Amino acid sequence: MALDGSDYVHSTEVQCPSGVQRREAEGPGHVRHTVVSATLVKAGAHRVLPLDVEEVHNHDGQDKQDGEVNAAQRLMGRVRQEHPRLPLVIWGDDLYCHEPFILQVREAGPRHVLVCKPISHPEVYTWVDDLQALGACEQGAWQEGPACRRRWFTYRVARSVPLTASHRVWGTFVEVGDHDRAGQQVYQNAWCTDLEVEQANVAEGIGMGRSRWKIEHEPLNIHKNHGYELEHNYGHGTQTLSMVFDLLNLLACIAHMILDRGDRLYQRC
Repeated sequence: MALDGSDYVHSTEVQCPSGVQRREAEGPGHVRHTVVSATLVKAGAHRVLPLDVEEVHNHDGQDKQDGEVNAAQRLMGRVRQEHPRLPLVIWGDDLYCHEPFILQVREAGPRHVLVCKPISHPEVYTWVDDLQALGACEQGAWQEGPACRRRWFTYRVARSVPLTASHRVWGTFVEVGDHDRAGQQVYQNAWCTDLEVEQANVAEGIGMGRSRWKIEHEPLNIHKNHGYELEHNYGHGTQTLSMVFDLLNLLACIAHMILDRGDRLYQRC
């Protein structure tokens, strides 16, 4: 289940008490309405299925701005309540790779694969580099594709790595580099996971971690640009009207996905 945020209303003129406000050093303030979407994806498959959304919004009397991670935590609680038997691996970008969110995910039961970048987790990379210097990192390589389009992958895996100095959250660090035929690196990323990663399944685990493009290309892109016009302001209202329009829009998108997969008359049309 991939988690990602997406704006559906953005204005420098329309003000709203529940909208998240952001002000630049110079220029007008921005009011945004954002949802965190939960989308079912599968590594190696192009089709996806939107599952649920949670609005990022400010409540009455709330001093601190609401954020994407807070919304994701609320969304996680609802998904586990509504789908208690659904086996899930939670995917998220670097924004979600932090102690409070991971503790909630582990308490709820799902596993996780979360992007871990050096700029926000320098202590993790220092720990991994130390393990590598001691020979405690597993490293390897594999290749994919025909000779004319072959790609080479290198990886390193470090187990029992603390996410923060508190040492409350430990996980497995997995880093991969993707190289073309000329040896040029075209991709590099790393993830923190609680899955057991070893040589036999490292490619599969990395495939899960690289599934971000599925949620970007499929639900968010289609929902925004392919006839549904998510970012069109149908009506703002003073409380919940814009969110109602967003949910109706998403419902239409999901209904068309289901019909496209299971209704022969719709497919012929």
